[in-house]
Amino acid sequence: MQSTSIRIRKTTRNHLERLKQYPRESFDDVISRLIEASVDDEPLSEETLEAIEQSLKEYREGIYYSHEEILADLGMAEEPENAGTSRQSGKSEKDSR
Repeated sequence: MQSTSIRIRKTTRNHLERLKQYPRESFDDVISRLIEASVDDEPLSEETLEAIEQSLKEYREGIYYSHEEILADLGMAEEPENAGTSRQSGKSEKDSR
């Protein structure tokens, strides 16, 4: 096997050390495992990409629910006093009065 030297910060080396699955695992094996894990073998479908684009468009237009509103809808929190953002208009009920 051909090898080469690389420079890494001591903190990076310490992180790699902690990621070893067993004490004598080589850093090469650790790095290879991390690289493999970071590659997505299943690219996003056209349908998923379109849904993401639509969601980003709605967000930019101010059409979204706040974290508090979602919790209230799920019955996990009280509805906030300034709640009422309309999914269609992006304006609160108070603004439309």
